[in-house]
Amino acid sequence: MRAEILTKLNSLRYSAEETHRINWELKKRSDEVQELNGTLQQLQQDLMQEREQFHRLSEEHGQLSNLKAQNEKKLSQLTQ
Repeated sequence: MRAEILTKLNSLRYSAEETHRINWELKKRSDEVQELNGTLQQLQQDLMQEREQFHRLSEEHGQLSNLKAQNEKKLSQLTQ
């Protein structure tokens, strides 16, 4: 009888230890997911800023290209 009780207690202890280990792993994984989500969010913001900068620079490049063409035309007219 006593041996049976000890066996049951030991099996319960293992279950409690296993439950604690699983809960700890779950917490660690949840923390990792939160950290990764935060990093992902920051990277998405950075990407948006880089895209905006790219569009601004593209517009500026277009304007400078037009200005260059105008200046070359004026220069050509002046040298004729």
